Amino acid sequence: MNVVDSPEGRVLVVSSVMTNVAMEQLDHVKDDPDINQICLLRLEMNDQLSSCLSRIVKIDGRSWRSLKLVDCPVGVLDDTHDKVLLDTLSQFDQLFLQTTHNTTDTSQCIFPVRGASQVSTVRLCINNFDESLAQTLKQCLSTTNSILTDLCLSGSRRCGPQVAILAEAFRANQSLEKLDLGDCQLNDDHLALLLGALCGHPKLKQLDVSNNNLSNRTLQVLRDILVHPDCHLEAVDLGLQRRSVNVSLLALAIAQNPPSLKRLYLSNCGLVDSKVFPLINALTLNTHLESLDLSKNRQLTDQFLIYLGHHLPRLHLTSLNVLNLHPSSGSPAAMRAMSEGLRQNTHLELLRLVFWKELISSRWIQVYINWNRGGRRALEEKVPLALWPLILERAQKCRYYCPLLVQNNAHDDAIYYLLRHEPALWQQAIDSK
Repeated sequence: MNVVDSPEGRVLVVSSVMTNVAMEQLDHVKDDPDINQICLLRLEMNDQLSSCLSRIVKIDGRSWRSLKLVDCPVGVLDDTHDKVLLDTLSQFDQLFLQTTHNTTDTSQCIFPVRGASQVSTVRLCINNFDESLAQTLKQCLSTTNSILTDLCLSGSRRCGPQVAILAEAFRANQSLEKLDLGDCQLNDDHLALLLGALCGHPKLKQLDVSNNNLSNRTLQVLRDILVHPDCHLEAVDLGLQRRSVNVSLLALAIAQNPPSLKRLYLSNCGLVDSKVFPLINALTLNTHLESLDLSKNRQLTDQFLIYLGHHLPRLHLTSLNVLNLHPSSGSPAAMRAMSEGLRQNTHLELLRLVFWKELISSRWIQVYINWNRGGRRALEEKVPLALWPLILERAQKCRYYCPLLVQNNAHDDAIYYLLRHEPALWQQAIDSK
């Protein structure tokens, strides 16, 4: 037995023991009111353990966060204990079911999945996601009284042959708000079928299809989803793909300014300059997208940064990540274009840009963008001058002098203007480190 702390409470871990010993260790929950999560590793879920769990979750009227079952086969249960275990699963907000062995028989995993419709969050990481499991999950997702809002299949292997069943389940589902299909070994045909079933879903807000093998067909289906009048998607993650992603296929959807979409993740997708340019153009027409991640696309070059810098004044993004692009990215020409674009941009609040030791101007850009946005917002909100030292401290923890302001003759920059007319604050900024 082991008790560990987590951000959501304390977790009781019971691992690889006989049923009677497991029951004794579970009784430890009664002595520690802060335990709200249970993790069982390599235990057989038989009648005795089922009854014990049922007693545990009903004590103190406690609110239970999660139950994690790792390599816990379900033994033969009579009808009474069958219902008891299902009722027990429904007491948890989260259910995490994982297998670590490449077993061909997953029938013993089916029982916990049956209770998925009565849990708000379900994580399934199954090495052999076979037809029987897919059919069971379909029944849960198709249930009209299902409370399941967050389904994660990330890491589940062999999902591909079951996509037809899963597509039927997604098409009938009315409750999901988050769906994670990342790292499921799905190809372009699989993803196109699954995403097509989600078009017009009444509640889906977050979709993760990262680390698969998508291409044009999937992107075309995703484009149709985003422009659908009933689309509620707020976040889409397409990162870490095994082939180059033609992101220009999403440009039309982005240009149509879907009101729900707030965050788009395209990290490590093999993007190239020519395919990203149409997306940047489309972003100038989009006023709702707040966050864009283009990091780790090693094929993007200086030409992309220059193009981005020229369009920055018309972008409404509040967060932009362009870390770890092509090794040679960040030339003086690219930095000048980015600097000028940032000087005219009034929306961007967070810029993640690579720090090259030989190109200190990249650091100036980050200093500048903190000042630019922070200064203008503070003036708009009429922040008292006495609070400016705190604003400066928040904006940057190191020296506040920014050569770019002088180089660009940025006399119209709000914070530069304020500091020039408040010598005491300017001196405090210079002295702060």
